[in-house]
Amino acid sequence: MRTRPLFFLAAAAVLAVFTGCGGSQPAPAQAETKPAAQTGPTADARAVPPGHVARQSLEEVLVQGPPWLLQRVPIEEVIRSGNFVGWKLLALPEAWSEAPLKAGDVVTRVNGQALERPDDLFAVWKGLAKAKEIRFSYERDGKEAEATIPVDGEPTPEVVKVIEEGGPPPAARSGRRKGVTVIEEDRGTGAEDESGR
Repeated sequence: MRTRPLFFLAAAAVLAVFTGCGGSQPAPAQAETKPAAQTGPTADARAVPPGHVARQSLEEVLVQGPPWLLQRVPIEEVIRSGNFVGWKLLALPEAWSEAPLKAGDVVTRVNGQALERPDDLFAVWKGLAKAKEIRFSYERDGKEAEATIPVDGEPTPEVVKVIEEGGPPPAARSGRRKGVTVIEEDRGTGAEDESGR
């Protein structure tokens, strides 16, 4: 039985959508696109040509791991004649309306890799750290299609290392000595020190 985490196909699609890319599929009308909702990328990351994804945005998502994406896209396994076909996207967040993939599409491959087993998922996930593009093979209304999203920018060596090693992203250092437990922190003016004065 396949599990939800195997569906990196949709997750990768969401990744592209998250950054507001339009993919290589022509848009029905060349309307002015609105920026994606502020859920992570910086202004620099959004300053890429339509249909592209900023490396920084990609890395921000990759270091958070597949759960970040899988929480945003409901999916359903598609099997025909006893064979795994792909993953159907049941819905996409409204902020990702400019994505090349739409609800109802069945994603069959990402960067040429089918994602039927957990090992497939992690191979694609790690590969995205250095990928120059994200290529989705999918079915829409029974017809095969492909969308390619160029990745703008060079990979950050530190991020590549973290992703390839499979560990969590490095934790931000707070400046407190090890063993200090913070229950609540005032992020305002900084008028109080750690002792509450």
